[in-house]
Amino acid sequence: MEKMRIPILWRRWIAECLATTRVFVLVNGSPSSEFRVGRGLRQGDLLAPFIYFIVVEGLSSLMSKAVQECVFIGYMVGGDAMPVSHLQYG
Repeated sequence: MEKMRIPILWRRWIAECLATTRVFVLVNGSPSSEFRVGRGLRQGDLLAPFIYFIVVEGLSSLMSKAVQECVFIGYMVGGDAMPVSHLQYG
């Protein structure tokens, strides 16, 4: 995130949200004691789409660099032979 120039305050907020997650589970209909989750996002977490786009942007940058340095060569597609090196879902 630093290389993407995301401000340090935002990086700290994201890290804090990921590090301070506490949950409980229902066992036979009764809640367990609260416990801390070691890593990852909770299902349905509002941060998930933003983290996804940050990671995808980083991977896209790495792929573009690999193509520029001829480490990876894309495919020629269509009658005009348009070069395609990577696709992403967003």
